[in-house]
Amino acid sequence: MNKSMDVTTIEKNIKQFLSEEMGVDLAEVGSDGTLFTSGLLDSMDVIRLIEFLETQIKNRISPLDVSLEQFDSLSRIIAFVQHRLR
Repeated sequence: MNKSMDVTTIEKNIKQFLSEEMGVDLAEVGSDGTLFTSGLLDSMDVIRLIEFLETQIKNRISPLDVSLEQFDSLSRIIAFVQHRLR
């Protein structure tokens, strides 16, 4: 990914994806609400999310790099992306 794409833009895109494609009500869930351990999203959703993130950061995400803990909330997803962009 070109580092010029700022994290704010990616964060906006992630929020839009979660809301429009996965039906997550971010106003209700918030940044730290659990997505997977609460049952709001399932294992198939994590695959879709990873595929989406790969398009955003223009880089492959290995399954070995992913844990439920890293993807269980919006804030954790954003932290994961920020780490990948370093």
